[in-house]
Amino acid sequence: MPEPVTFPSSSKFFPPPYQPDLDGPPISMLETARQKLLLILGDLTNPCTRDAVQREHLRLLTDSPGYAAFFLTSLDRYERLLNAKPVLIQECVADDPWKLLVAVMLLNKTAGRVAVPIFWELMERWPTPEALAQADPAELEGCIRCLGLQSTRAKRLIALSVAYLDSPEQQHPLEGQESSTTATKKRRPEAPTPVSHLPGSGPYALDSYRIYCGGPGAWRTVMPRDKELVRYIKWRWAADGVQWSPTLGVMGHANETYLEQLIHELVALDPYTRR
Repeated sequence: MPEPVTFPSSSKFFPPPYQPDLDGPPISMLETARQKLLLILGDLTNPCTRDAVQREHLRLLTDSPGYAAFFLTSLDRYERLLNAKPVLIQECVADDPWKLLVAVMLLNKTAGRVAVPIFWELMERWPTPEALAQADPAELEGCIRCLGLQSTRAKRLIALSVAYLDSPEQQHPLEGQESSTTATKKRRPEAPTPVSHLPGSGPYALDSYRIYCGGPGAWRTVMPRDKELVRYIKWRWAADGVQWSPTLGVMGHANETYLEQLIHELVALDPYTRR
């Protein structure tokens, strides 16, 4: 007699199926959905919104057969999407635009898993623009040698820090203003940012600034080319239930097939885990 076929209880991308606590009383799927709903609603601060959402979902859970399964499946998918969020170094230093610009200068044409540890080493030695502006070029080159182009990068890091001290963020940048590094190159028209005048502020740096330092909602206007920024923007739109393309922009509602594919893509192509 052949052995029964067994299936794994979980995989890399899908959590194990719901299993009730066998030591306690059985909990129905409907009750599980109700408990999850109340847990989610606890995060809503507007009591009117919270009460309205609770009434509608409780009505659907009670009156619509199968809604509990749909609700739990959708919630599970959303939780997996949130857990697949691309966490980039730009977000970690978004409260300090100078650090963000230093980070993206190191990340340019360099894998994050290589550049990010070097960035933190630089921040330990030269934690402020004042310190990095006065750094010994030879010492700085030694710290970033493993990234390549150490001489060029060291000069640009020092020049960036000097310029940031002389002329920090401009609250009202001039239209069409470009950095000294990119002014002679052709590039797509972009709205100026408070750091557009600084050396090294190319499209990657400016897109990073808009997304992470541009204030609430600024990310919605950005159409980045960098693949890691594209991953983040796709995730950010998907968290709002919207399908987004780096070439076409907003494409409509994010259905379950799109979300499952995106979750798989985000997990499989994590730049800090893949080799």
